[in-house]
Amino acid sequence: MLAEQNVNPSDKYLACNSILDSDSIVLLKKNVTEFCKNHEQDALYHEFINLQPSGKELAVVTLYAYADMPLPITFDTLFIIEKPEIYTEAAFTVKMSIINGWIPVDQIAHGHKHVLVLKFEDTIPEILTQSRVRGSQRLGLCNRIDFPAIQANLLANAL
Repeated sequence: MLAEQNVNPSDKYLACNSILDSDSIVLLKKNVTEFCKNHEQDALYHEFINLQPSGKELAVVTLYAYADMPLPITFDTLFIIEKPEIYTEAAFTVKMSIINGWIPVDQIAHGHKHVLVLKFEDTIPEILTQSRVRGSQRLGLCNRIDFPAIQANLLANAL
């Protein structure tokens, strides 16, 4: 178990490699239902299966998490990992997590991939709706306080 406070600020971001459209969410629900057929179907399961994303919610696929984090958790900065000078500040909460695309859980687990459901305080920011995020570039999710260290590290290590 790796606590968030034990992570270097330059590493405190989640890397998102895709944004799920409504068809993908339907397919994910089908896969979760199949996986959970022989497992306990708790409140988290039912909340996800009954999810109907609002205009302020979005599901994303994240790569290996940098720490263990209980939900809900809030972030306020989104950026293009390959071009960290492109970023925006927008408050949002991670309200659901599906670990490895299998089962809803109440946390983001260190070293695992997740499908996360994000809920924005305001509208979904343009950085998430622009086509450049949906291509080969990845999106970073973090907190403003850590972003300068993240940005400096990514720029220093750019190829």
